[in-house]
Amino acid sequence: MISLNQVSKQFTTKEGTFQAVAPLSLHIAEGDIYGIVGFSGAGKSTLLRLINLLERPTTGTVEVAGQDLTKLAKKELRKARQSIGMVFQQFYLLHNKTVFDNIALPLQLARVERKEIERRVEECLQMVGLEEKRQHYPAQLSGGQKQRVGIARALAHQPKVLLCDEPTSALDPKTTKQFLQFLRDLHRQLGLTIVIVTHEMHVVQQICNKAAVMEEGKIIEHFSLENKRQQAKTDIGKMLFASPYLEEERLVSHV
Repeated sequence: MISLNQVSKQFTTKEGTFQAVAPLSLHIAEGDIYGIVGFSGAGKSTLLRLINLLERPTTGTVEVAGQDLTKLAKKELRKARQSIGMVFQQFYLLHNKTVFDNIALPLQLARVERKEIERRVEECLQMVGLEEKRQHYPAQLSGGQKQRVGIARALAHQPKVLLCDEPTSALDPKTTKQFLQFLRDLHRQLGLTIVIVTHEMHVVQQICNKAAVMEEGKIIEHFSLENKRQQAKTDIGKMLFASPYLEEERLVSHV
């Protein structure tokens, strides 16, 4: 489903060139809930943004559903991105627009017909359980509700892939647990391939079936969290496998 082939990302600053992501390859299968975990500054979010080319790789290629995004012209890339939804840490909702209008925004930008926009937004509101909040503004919502609006907006184009960049960092523990359960339910209902970037170990432990550990722009370890015989080599990997969630409270079933 997702193949990163020797991708890297360099940024040029006043101090010189900074290597955010070293050349690496990564394959994420269709239907995976794949976690990319590491400490702050590891390059996780940059790697995630390479998947939909919000950051264009310095080297390498990015394939999603068999299509090489790095070879597409701007118009073709915009269309391809419609199959890749993205949920951000800070929600990025427009505070002067209602829940309905926030969800409708990507469809409006794509010049979808009004009747189809109304149909899709209502469908997305039902998916995230916010039908009664359609005319509310972001300031009237809780953090968990705002994140659900962000997901509804990401689902508006009926994507096959959902990218989540630190989606629980602004949520309290109770809301985080509810959010992860909700994300798992969406995964089952829609057959989404989900990629989650996080520095929170329990997020990966509770929902992901596979994970990669990043450090200093490199992937230093891969895991199948359903393989209890796997022996971790890195400190982060050992932390993942030491959790009781892997024995008792796993939210995700076999995918």
